[in-house]
Amino acid sequence: MSKRRPQVFISGARQDEPLARELAAALEDAGIHAWWDGLIAPGENWAQAIATALDDSEALVFLISPEWTESRYAAHELDVALSGSRFAQRVFPIIVRPGGRLPWVLTPYVVGELSAKRPQKRELSELAEKIAAGVTGANVQSHAGATPEKAR
Repeated sequence: MSKRRPQVFISGARQDEPLARELAAALEDAGIHAWWDGLIAPGENWAQAIATALDDSEALVFLISPEWTESRYAAHELDVALSGSRFAQRVFPIIVRPGGRLPWVLTPYVVGELSAKRPQKRELSELAEKIAAGVTGANVQSHAGATPEKAR
């Protein structure tokens, strides 16, 4: 029986769907299953699919943009991330477009900024490796000592 690969939930605005798709592919290459709402099948219960994916995930990646910060769904996903120790040191915000209000509680967790240009495959691979290391328990410099409880 094979062991299940860790799963990461990618939260992003609809405008960032191409980036979510590319990051998901880079995470898959790094050995991490990536879930994002582009995987929801037509006709599937959208809210249930998201709830199940959050329950099945070991980490959360937030693609921070102006649209993301204004989304009520993003606010709910952020609440899930910060509601206990389950996602401690496993929250990975990436700034993808300037102008959004980065929630202060996410500041210690930012793993990258891709807002200057369209990211190259190498940049996405490096981010995916950093996220994979954090998910699998390897030491990640940007997360050292940070936990949701300490950040609140």
